[in-house]
Amino acid sequence: MSVFFKWDPSVLSVKVQAMDEEHIILIDKMNALHSAYSAKKPVEEITRLLNDFASYTVSHFADEEAYMDQIKFEGAEVHKIIHKQLLSQVTGYVESFKSTGELTDAFFNFLTVWLTSHIKGIDIKYGKP
Repeated sequence: MSVFFKWDPSVLSVKVQAMDEEHIILIDKMNALHSAYSAKKPVEEITRLLNDFASYTVSHFADEEAYMDQIKFEGAEVHKIIHKQLLSQVTGYVESFKSTGELTDAFFNFLTVWLTSHIKGIDIKYGKP
């Protein structure tokens, strides 16, 4: 499997082990999806990987929001709004794939920007110093 996006703890760690582990899983799922897309795997396989990625994203956001609530993170409400916006975008790409059977480079560019900017710029705020 090609590595489309590499986990770099020196840049991406939020210093909350459970969330870092989930970010790594999210990145692994994204890499598996990108690898299948790049290798022009059958639509069924890409569909399975895309659904797995989207489903895990929902689960991860729920876990992250529960963690923020648990630590009484004051930026939680804004963070939850950002999650809804990101999920809406992911859903849009999934729906587009369902109708066309194709993913685009724009989708993977979105994922790269999302993961980099969201983890480094947003998630880091609830992290530990």
